[in-house]
Amino acid sequence: MTQLTELDITSCTYLRNLKFDGWRCLTCLRVISCPRLVSLCVVNCDSVTEMDVRWCGMVQKMELVTPRLSALDVTGTNFAELVLWSEVLSKLDITGICMTPQQTADIRCPGLETIQLSKCESLTDDSLVAIMSGCPAVRYLQLTGCNKLSHIQVPSTVESLRLTSLRRLSQLTVPPQSTIRELALNNLPKISPSLRHRLLFHNASSIKVLEVRALANEKELSLDLPNLTHLTLDQGIHLQQLEILCPKLNYLRIQGCPNLFSLHLHVEELPLLQVDHSSPLLALRKLQLMCYNVKFLARVLGYYCPRLEHLTLKGDNTSLARIRSVGHTLEFLQTVVLEDCEPEEDLMMYYPQSFQIQPDKLQRNSSTYLTVEFR
Repeated sequence: MTQLTELDITSCTYLRNLKFDGWRCLTCLRVISCPRLVSLCVVNCDSVTEMDVRWCGMVQKMELVTPRLSALDVTGTNFAELVLWSEVLSKLDITGICMTPQQTADIRCPGLETIQLSKCESLTDDSLVAIMSGCPAVRYLQLTGCNKLSHIQVPSTVESLRLTSLRRLSQLTVPPQSTIRELALNNLPKISPSLRHRLLFHNASSIKVLEVRALANEKELSLDLPNLTHLTLDQGIHLQQLEILCPKLNYLRIQGCPNLFSLHLHVEELPLLQVDHSSPLLALRKLQLMCYNVKFLARVLGYYCPRLEHLTLKGDNTSLARIRSVGHTLEFLQTVVLEDCEPEEDLMMYYPQSFQIQPDKLQRNSSTYLTVEFR
């Protein structure tokens, strides 16, 4: 038996204990759908590179001391006690360890780059520190539903940090040399606006992807991230004013913000901004747009803010034809303010005086005039 290179054990209903010690030729082990499995031990099996321990329910103890293990799938299996040592494992996605205070996890994987821990109800701050100490190369860290965590010390190696549904989390410590590039903060009820601001400010130059859920009763939010390219903002139930100063932005998704009234947006290239996947902002009445290329302005605004009443444009050259197109698309638009814009030839005849465009010139069904102002 010890000469086997691959072993599959599937749907063994009464199997309770498995131990592999000294199986030098074994490279692949699969234990699948063994619901009464109590313990699994794999030691002194230095050739094992791949393991599946799937759909086995709650296993009391799993001990894997396998230095060459590079692939591990534990979908549908929880562990009361976990010992995992591997020198080359690069990704670990695990659910349901440290479910009670008595349960432990000893993970030592110096090559691990991605770790995802979900529904680890009794995972403590100290336990997480121990796990991260045993995995010093982690670049991607995702924590979901680990409700005993109150203080997370983010290692300096982490470039992608995703925190979701951590009900007690109130502190985040980030080292000075941190360069987080992807950040997700969702359903963190005890995180304060000041803590979130410090985290964003500390990594302002490195963050490129941000997914954030507005905090409870938050009415105003400002994001100033010069290199951000992707932004998702969700569940801003009370949010009324939003400032997005992200010139490199090319993906914007705002949803669950039914009371958003005013938006200040700074982007370099409006034509590159993807908004079609986002719900229209039906409550938005005021928009200040700073942009150096407003091509397709009417199409973007017509979809994104169809009930807009006041529009301020900053930074680009602007034509009367473009303003008429916007006025036709936005039936409720009353005022367009051109601030630090270079008027094109068809606007020069009005500059610098304010003027009005009649509804019939805009092909509007309403009798509302559009006022254009220069500043």
